[in-house]
Amino acid sequence: MYKTVSKISISSELFQVEPLQYYVCRLAEYCKVPDNKMLSLQILVEEVITHIIKKACNGKSDETIELTVSYMPGVFVLSFHYWGLPFGYDIDKPQDEGDFISMQLIRKMGSSYKMKQDGKAGQTIEIQIALNLSVEERKPLAEVSDKALATDEVSIRKIEPDDMESLVQCLYSVFGYSYSADDVYFPDAIRKKLVEGSYDGIVAVNTSGAIVAHVAMLKDSPSDMVCECGQAFVLPTYGRRGLFATLKERLLEVADQKDLYGVYSSAIASHPYTQKANLALGCVEVGLELAYILADLQSFIDRDGKEERQSVVSFFHTLSRQNKQKILVPAEHCDIIRKTYELLAMDRDFVTVSEQALPDVPSEIESSVKTAWNQVHIKINNAGSDLLRHIDGIIRRSMASGCVMCYLSLPMCREFTPAAVYALQKMGFFYSGILPYGFDGGDMLRMQCLLGVDVSPEYVVTASEWGNELKNYVFMQKNKYNIC
Repeated sequence: MYKTVSKISISSELFQVEPLQYYVCRLAEYCKVPDNKMLSLQILVEEVITHIIKKACNGKSDETIELTVSYMPGVFVLSFHYWGLPFGYDIDKPQDEGDFISMQLIRKMGSSYKMKQDGKAGQTIEIQIALNLSVEERKPLAEVSDKALATDEVSIRKIEPDDMESLVQCLYSVFGYSYSADDVYFPDAIRKKLVEGSYDGIVAVNTSGAIVAHVAMLKDSPSDMVCECGQAFVLPTYGRRGLFATLKERLLEVADQKDLYGVYSSAIASHPYTQKANLALGCVEVGLELAYILADLQSFIDRDGKEERQSVVSFFHTLSRQNKQKILVPAEHCDIIRKTYELLAMDRDFVTVSEQALPDVPSEIESSVKTAWNQVHIKINNAGSDLLRHIDGIIRRSMASGCVMCYLSLPMCREFTPAAVYALQKMGFFYSGILPYGFDGGDMLRMQCLLGVDVSPEYVVTASEWGNELKNYVFMQKNKYNIC
């Protein structure tokens, strides 16, 4: 349950914004919200209060806005309650450019939000900000003896909107508050994604109707033709009965029924067990991302190299429907890429390109930082002669904020990609793999760069002959190019 930290009422006047920002930040410090969240909190307060005053209160200064600040381990909550024009301010329905920018900011800064119309009682906007827990605050994973294992039957089905609270309880029973995907702790946020079409789930339900295992079908956009199989967890008392493989097999069937092109997923490379389950279902290794996961991420399985960050193997499962594409491949990586597509049984028109100069056009780059995971992710939409200057700036800023890994994606259908690959290798990037349909519907080439950390190949475990070949190629590329 949330603990109310403080509650305050203010008039609907814009001069209230700045002192309210200070007030919220001081309370956030009391609740041990990290410093890197403070700017986000200030922006959230300004955006929400300003739009409530302008849109719901019509600029009137005699309306009242109540702010309640609450907290529980892992979550900091701002609840804005106000009276004014019903439906005058709706975050999800921007009326102009200012509203649209506000919506984007709130979605980016808050982990989850919801709006509630209470009739004569007013209206409420609740924004939840997920926090990283200290090791002491996390619920430790418990070992389960054979005698403690459940013996009742389970049924496998698609998740339903009313299941979300049970899903969160299952997640907590497995990971406490240490799971990496923040929004999975918020039933309303998951329900919203289910309705939008960016999420679907397959669950195992016990005889009491409780969810005991889950795997998600995730999309960046509802219109995407591929999905990620992720957020897989099984209640420890229902372990050792192959539920992960059963759930994923059902997910693949559902994805095929939806006429998707394929399903991608990741498996930790500190042990082979999840990889073996993927291989048994017909998945193929398509990439290896080094040092992706924090070294201290909790796991039931003991591993060597506990002091090092953990790598992940990327998998792809080809479905019935396909879309043939022309791809431009750097000559240096042609053999490994061609073999990957052969194993996937995918038909592609290969154009092999030797090293060449980047065109004299401006680059178009997107970047995002996962602070909790010390990662920076870069997406190159267009590459020109200024590419390396921009990438260097992004890396310097990211390292200053604590990033130790950079992952980069390129579209394999664009002519600039081979030239960009050769240029990026000169500044320390090296091959990571491919992801069919992963770049705005086209195939993606992935690169990576270690920023001050290292990975020992003996601690990266693969589960097949091809997986080992891919691993050897990635480490060969790392030793050849990674100079950061």
